[in-house]
Amino acid sequence: MNYSARMLVLSCILIASWLVGRGYAAYCKRRIAEEECFLSLLLHIEKGITLFLKTPREIADSFSGEEISDLLERVRSGESLGEAFLGVRRRLALSSRMSDRLSEYFSELGTGYREVELKRLALFIGEVREDLAVEEERTPVRIRLAYTLLFAAALSVVIMLL
Repeated sequence: MNYSARMLVLSCILIASWLVGRGYAAYCKRRIAEEECFLSLLLHIEKGITLFLKTPREIADSFSGEEISDLLERVRSGESLGEAFLGVRRRLALSSRMSDRLSEYFSELGTGYREVELKRLALFIGEVREDLAVEEERTPVRIRLAYTLLFAAALSVVIMLL
């Protein structure tokens, strides 16, 4: 292979590793944004239960969140929060633990008395806040590690090609 072809291949390898790293960074940021949006939804649900005894559809009508717009549309069309969440769960970037917990919470929403619902919701909001704090703390480390590993792999391929 001539010199210019080698340089082109090497450049492609480095650019590909950079693009994969950017994609992973975007995924991590999307994960945090979705979790923040669900926390906002939970706080909105708490306010709806406390002040107005709103139904899930009324809650969805009065809440806007781009990250979970599919979920909100399903609830507006008549599905329960639990059914709607199960329908969009695979497309979300949430951790499997958080996804499981939200699924469990939404499936049981509205099955208890007001006081029980509010206590359960308060505990769950605290849990989501803790999880979100951990995610925000770990994300920069994960992104740096991903870039480091990707560029180390790319450089090892470059060295083998030289």
